[in-house]
Amino acid sequence: MKKTQTKQTNPFDRFSTKALEAIKQSEKKAVERGRGLVGTEELFYGLVSQPESLAGEFLKMLKVNLELIKTEISKPVQTKAEYSGFSQLAKSALVDSYQIAYKFDMTLISTDLILLALIGNPASDASKLLTRLGYKLTHLFNELEQYIINRKLFDQQFSQIGNQLVAPIGLDKYAINLSLKANEGTLDPLVGRKKELAELITILIRRQKNNPILIGEPGVGKTAIVEGLAQAIEKGEVPVELRGKLVYQLDLSRLMAGTKYRGEFEARIKDLLEDLEDDGQIILFIDEIHQIVGTGNSEGSMDLANVLKPALARGNVQIIGATTREEYRKYIEKDQALVRRFKQVDVEQTTPEATLKILKGVRDRYQDFHGLRITDQALVESILLTERYQPEQFLPDKAIDLIDYSFARWRYKNPDKSEKLYQIEQDIMTSEIDLESAIISSKYQKAGRLVAKIESDKKRLKQEITKARENQIDQQDIREALASKLDLPIEQLSQAKKSSLSDLEARLARRIAGQFEVISAVSSALKRGQVGLSREDRPMASLLFLGPTGVGKTELAKVIAEQVYGSKKALIRVDMSELSERHHGAKLTGAPPGYVGYQDQIGFLEKVRRKPYSLILFDEIEKANPAIFNLLLQVLDNGILTDSSSREINFRNTTIIMTANIGAEYFGQSSSLGFAASAEINDKSIPSRVRESLEETFRPEFLNRIDYILGFKHLSKEASKQILDQKLVRLTNQAKAREIGLTYTPTLKHHLLETGFSKRYGARSIDRILQEELESILADALLAEKVPERIKLDYKNGKVVIK
Repeated sequence: MKKTQTKQTNPFDRFSTKALEAIKQSEKKAVERGRGLVGTEELFYGLVSQPESLAGEFLKMLKVNLELIKTEISKPVQTKAEYSGFSQLAKSALVDSYQIAYKFDMTLISTDLILLALIGNPASDASKLLTRLGYKLTHLFNELEQYIINRKLFDQQFSQIGNQLVAPIGLDKYAINLSLKANEGTLDPLVGRKKELAELITILIRRQKNNPILIGEPGVGKTAIVEGLAQAIEKGEVPVELRGKLVYQLDLSRLMAGTKYRGEFEARIKDLLEDLEDDGQIILFIDEIHQIVGTGNSEGSMDLANVLKPALARGNVQIIGATTREEYRKYIEKDQALVRRFKQVDVEQTTPEATLKILKGVRDRYQDFHGLRITDQALVESILLTERYQPEQFLPDKAIDLIDYSFARWRYKNPDKSEKLYQIEQDIMTSEIDLESAIISSKYQKAGRLVAKIESDKKRLKQEITKARENQIDQQDIREALASKLDLPIEQLSQAKKSSLSDLEARLARRIAGQFEVISAVSSALKRGQVGLSREDRPMASLLFLGPTGVGKTELAKVIAEQVYGSKKALIRVDMSELSERHHGAKLTGAPPGYVGYQDQIGFLEKVRRKPYSLILFDEIEKANPAIFNLLLQVLDNGILTDSSSREINFRNTTIIMTANIGAEYFGQSSSLGFAASAEINDKSIPSRVRESLEETFRPEFLNRIDYILGFKHLSKEASKQILDQKLVRLTNQAKAREIGLTYTPTLKHHLLETGFSKRYGARSIDRILQEELESILADALLAEKVPERIKLDYKNGKVVIK
C-alpha cells in the first residue's frame, strides 16, 4: 500500500523535546532500578518527571498523586539484570503514539500522546499501577482524549505553506481548508464538468449575486466540482479576481457544538462572518445548504439562514451552496429572500461515457490506496451493472462506490496479503525506535545492524507493494461485489445467464404441465427482454395471463422468478382484490399531501426501489378498480411510477405479469390464446366472448401496452398426471427430510388421478385430494410413538392405507 512518508534523519525527530527527555529519563530510571529493560512503568516515570510536560499537567488537573507514583516506580527490583533496551510493551506504546498522532492529525508526538498509549493498554505495568492506586483507566482515558482534542482545537500548529493558505483561527475550528488539501494533492482530480466549473467561476466573479448554489441529485458530483475549483485556484487556472482565494467547507456540526444557551449560536456566526469579511479572500462552501434553514433556531433566536442573509446582501461574503432538487424545493424555495441571494448551477447525472473518463481519472487514487489494480473492462462493467441494477442512484457516485467496495471485498477475502504489508510497516517502525534507543545508549554496533535491517525491510516493503499491485480487480470481481451488495444470485450477472436462457423453454415446461403454447410465447418474450432487445423505456416484458382457475397462471409466475431471476424472493406480488376502490390507488403511490401517511414509505414501491431487477405479479387484476389501470399505464408505457412525493420509481428492469379469470368459462379444451398487443384481437385467435369481456373490462390503451396476452387451456388428464407426480415428489422430499422413506403404489396414483382430475378446478382439485387422503394419514403416522423408517401408501377397499 502506497504511503507518503517524510524522510527523517532520525526516527525520533517527530517526538517533542519533552517527550525525548522523558524517554531518556525512563532509561536512566531502568538502569537505576537494575531493570534489564525499560518497561512501561519507567516510561510512565519519565513522563511525570518532566516539569510542565503536557502529560504531567493533565494528571495534576485530575488530582493524580504524581509523587506517590514516582515513589512506587522507584522501588528497586529483586532480580537485577544488565540494561539491554526497551521491553516489547514499551515499544508498542511508542509505536501506538505514532498511530495516535496520525489519528489526531498532529505533527509532533508530545508526552500526552505517549501517556494515552500507555493508559490505552490495560496489560501494561503503568496501567496496572494506576489501577492498583485506585484510579479508573476508562475515566482517565476519556478525559485525556478530550484534553488532546481541546488542545488541538485551541492550539493548532499551522503548516506555513505560504501566507495565502493561512486563514483566521475561528474559521479553521469550524471548517475544512479545501485549498490546503488541494496544495497537498490529497483531493481527487476533477474529470470533465468543464461547463459546470466555468458557470461556477462566472458567478463568483460577478459584481452582484455572486453566490452560486449547485443543485443536483445525490452522487452526481456537486462537492467534486467545488474541490475542482480549489484545485483550479491552486494551479492559477482561474481569472485574476479569484487568484489567491481560499476555499473552505463549513462543518455545521462543529459550528453548533456546545451552543447550549440562547444567543451563543448567533454570536458564533457573527464572529465567523466578521472573520470572513475582514479577510476578504475566503469562499465558504456549505454542503447540504438546506440544513441552514432552521439550524440554531430556538425560542427567541434566529436560524443560520436569517443570520446569513444580511451578509450575503452586502456582498462582503461569498458562499457556495450545494443541495438536491428535492431539498431545494422543500426548504429553500419557500424562502424567496434566500433564493434571490443565490444563482443556480444545475448539475446533471453524468453519461456512461463521461463516467468512464471520471473512473479512469480517479483510478490511480483507489489503486494506490488499496494496493491493487483494476482493468478497463471492470470499469465499464461497474457502469453497466449499476445502471441496470441500481437505477435509483446516480452516476458517477454509484459506479465509484461499487469499485471501492470491490477493492475492499477483495482485500477482505485475501487478508494474508494485506496483513503482510502491515506487519512489515510495523517492523520498520519498531526498528526505528530500537535504533534511537541504541544511539542514545551509544551502542553504535547495534545501531549499524538496525540501520541495515531498516533498509532491508523498506526494500522488502517496496517489493511486496509491487507484487500486490500485480493482483487486479476484473469484471468477475465487480459482478461478485454487486451480487453480494444487492443480494442477487451471481448467475444473474455472469455469462452463465446466457446459457441458462437458451434452455429456458424446456425448464419451464418441466415445471408447468399442459401449457406448451403459452410457455413458448413467454420464453420468447423473456429472452428478448433479458438480452436487451425490448424497448429501453419500458419493462423488459409485460404479460397478461388469462384462463380458468388452477391451470398454472400464478405458478408460472413463481417459476419464472425462480428460473430467470434466480430466486422466489425476486417475486413481488400485489393482490389486486385489495385495490377494489378508487382511493386504493394510494396503496401503490402513497397518500397525497395533507392525508394521513403522506411521505411514509410505501411497501410495494419500496420493494421495487430496493430490488429493481425483479418480477412483479399483479394477481387477479380484473378485481381492481378501473382507476388503478390508469396508474399502471405509466409502468407499462414509460417504465416508471411516480409516488405521492414526486419520486420516480424505475420499473425498466422488471418483468410485469398480470393474471385474470376473465372469460374463463369460455375456454374449451382445445382453445388457446396468444397474441401480441400490437395485433388486432380477432375471432381466429380468441373466442369472441372472451374478446368482448376483455374490451369491456380494460380500455384499449391499456391492452395495447401489454406485450403478450396469453390464454391458458383447461388441464388435460395427461397434464394432471404430470402435476400429480410433481406434488408426490414434493411430499416424498418432505418425508425424506424427516428421515422417512415414502413410496406410493400404482393403484394409489391411479385413484388419486381419477379422483383429483377436474376440468373446472384444475390443479387445485389435486391439492385438495392430497390434503384429505394422504397428508392426514401421514400426519397420524408421524405422531405415533414409534415412527416407521419406511412408509408405503396403497389404495385398498375404497381407502388409503399404510403397508
